[in-house]
Amino acid sequence: MPIVWIMPDGSVRTTHIVEDVLAHARRPEETVEQTVLRMATIIQAKTPSLTGGVAHLVTTAEMPADRSQRFRWRKHPSGRGILVDPSIPTPPHPRQALLNELATATTLTDLKLVLQKVLE
Repeated sequence: MPIVWIMPDGSVRTTHIVEDVLAHARRPEETVEQTVLRMATIIQAKTPSLTGGVAHLVTTAEMPADRSQRFRWRKHPSGRGILVDPSIPTPPHPRQALLNELATATTLTDLKLVLQKVLE
């Protein structure tokens, strides 16, 4: 069952609990949703990157099928499910500065300088 974490900046992170683990962790007096939320507090305590996030339960059908746009995922205004927000810009490549230097390198010396930065 997916847990969607709505982060303070509006971004979304996901955690999936495998059905077998969920069945094993479920207490007799709990519903599935209660078990998932209880496990979510444990997961959040062990995962520093989830600090400040608020857990929401969603079904797999309420998640976008295309995971390549995860940086654009946001909570649906209706409160149920996740949507892809096309207004969010694509983040730059982590090594964009090096790629730019490589593209503008015109001499062997320029290429050597870029290679030295890559190897550092």
